[in-house]
Amino acid sequence: MKEKFLNQKNLFITFAALLLVGAAITLAVLQAGKAGKNIQPEPIKTESYTPGESDVISQPPVESGTESGTPSESSTDSTPTVPDDPDRPETNKENVNKDVIEDSTDIDSKKIGITYPYSIKDGALKVNKFLKYDGYFTEDLSFSETNDALAIEIVNTSGKYIDAAVVTFLTDKQEEVSFWASHLAPGDVSILQEKNNTKYRDDLKLSFVDASIAYMDRKFDTGIADYISFKCTADEEGNNYAVIINNTQKTINDVKVWYKRNIDDVFIGGYTYILSFDELKPGETMFINAKFFNTDCIIVDAQYKVK
Repeated sequence: MKEKFLNQKNLFITFAALLLVGAAITLAVLQAGKAGKNIQPEPIKTESYTPGESDVISQPPVESGTESGTPSESSTDSTPTVPDDPDRPETNKENVNKDVIEDSTDIDSKKIGITYPYSIKDGALKVNKFLKYDGYFTEDLSFSETNDALAIEIVNTSGKYIDAAVVTFLTDKQEEVSFWASHLAPGDVSILQEKNNTKYRDDLKLSFVDASIAYMDRKFDTGIADYISFKCTADEEGNNYAVIINNTQKTINDVKVWYKRNIDDVFIGGYTYILSFDELKPGETMFINAKFFNTDCIIVDAQYKVK
C-alpha cells in the first residue's frame, strides 16, 4: 500500500524525557467528531498575535507489564515565537512542507511467523499486519530518511480510551523490537514504526513478548470545534504556525488540544502532539509557532474552559 507522509525533514525539536503522548497543529476548520476533519489552509485577516505554548510533547507513562496509568506531565520544547508586523506569515498559502509519497508494503504473515489478525492482551489491541516502507523515520521526531523500516498496523479493540501503549516482539536473533502508540480511542487504527528504526529483512521471524497499556479515566473530547477553528500556515523561512480563531462571543481559557497525523482514517506514527494556551477572547485570532501542525492533522482530544 502507499501512504503519504509529511516531509518535515528540516524541522528540529527537543525530544521530551517521558515516553509518548504529544505536540503541534495545522490549519483548517475542524469539525466535531472522534476523527474530525483534516485541517485545511484558509486566508484570514487579523491584527491580534498572542503567544501560546507550542509543540508540547509527552511520552507514555507505561512500564513493562502494567495495564494502568495516568497521563504523563508534558514538557515544552521551546518558547513560542510570534511574528511582528509586517512579517507575519501569510495565512492564504499552503504550508511550505510538502507531502511525500512513501512506499509501504505489507509483509506476508506466513513469512514473518505471526498470523494476522493477531490479538494482544485479551483482545485489547489487534495487529492488522506488519509492513515495511521507505520514507521518513518519525518515532524519534527526527524525520530522517529511512529504508525498509519495520512497521506495524494496530487497532484499539479494548473498548476503552488508551493513553499509551507499548507492544514488544522478539526477533529470531533474540533482539527486542517495540512499537509505541498514544491517545487512541476505541476503534482507532494506527501505523507505528519500530521505535529504534529496525530494518525489515527477508528472513525475519517475530514472536510476541509483551504489551503494556495505560488507559485514560475519561473519554476524549472534540467539542472544542464548536468554539474554535484551527488553520495552518507557514512563513517563507519554513516556520509552521497554528492559527487559532475564537468564533464565539465567549472567552476560552486553559486550552490544551491533542492532535495527530491522520491519512485515510489511519493515524500515522505513535506520537500525539499538543498545543496549549491560556486564553482566547471572543473573536480573537492567535498565531502560535507550531512545528508539527500541518494539513494531515486532526484534533483527537481537548481540555478547556468556557466563560
